[in-house]
Amino acid sequence: MSLKNSTRAALTAVTPELMLSRNTAIVGNSSRLRNSRLGAEIDRFDDVIRFNGALTEGFEQQAGSKTTLQAIGIDLFYLFNEKYVVPVPEASNAHKHWARQQNAQCIHRFFPSCALLTFHPNDAERNAKNPQYLTHKYLQDAAPDRTIHNFTESGPGSSIAYYTANRDLEALGLESRLQHGGPRTGMKLILRCLLSGIKPTLFGFDTDTSQEFSRHYYDDTVKAKVNNHASHDIKGEMLVVTEIIRKGLADAEDL
Repeated sequence: MSLKNSTRAALTAVTPELMLSRNTAIVGNSSRLRNSRLGAEIDRFDDVIRFNGALTEGFEQQAGSKTTLQAIGIDLFYLFNEKYVVPVPEASNAHKHWARQQNAQCIHRFFPSCALLTFHPNDAERNAKNPQYLTHKYLQDAAPDRTIHNFTESGPGSSIAYYTANRDLEALGLESRLQHGGPRTGMKLILRCLLSGIKPTLFGFDTDTSQEFSRHYYDDTVKAKVNNHASHDIKGEMLVVTEIIRKGLADAEDL
């Protein structure tokens, strides 16, 4: 790994302000990390970004152990790791509420010192439709004195939907476009880093559009094929990542 300029930059479209080193690793949750030995290299970066409560215990050799920024949605934690509370089948809203409270406490316990980044809390109509967007509230209620950073969801860099992500892709001079849905958290962070003048190094991102996608380095569960997942344009994201790497806007150590 070549050391980069270690000065810091404010991450665009995030509030309150969040500073990141230009020597930053973004670590996806791909199962490709299972067969790697990249952990020590990942941990040498000044900042290491991870997603959705991904834990590294037991996978330090493959994925490292350092986390300085965790970008998360509360209803994604328990899908991926048995250390979080899993709602019982056909859970009541009260039980789901309790599970989110417990998982918010888990996040503070598992990640006591890194920055936390999640959805902006102010869209009440959206939040009522999908409690996933209440992550900020659950995290803040569980630790009132801790700063919770939020994705800004309008203006340049917001990337909240495929068309706002496409605006940012155009601003970066990229040809790839997303076709539907909203970009996943990893895509949002890559775009925000690029727009902030940070050239990140990517680990654990998949670019094979024919593969199964919901298999992670810390589990062995497959939930859908790349092209059969309506919520996100996963194939489109893979093509974006491929173009970003090909044009030298980001490095990728395991692709």
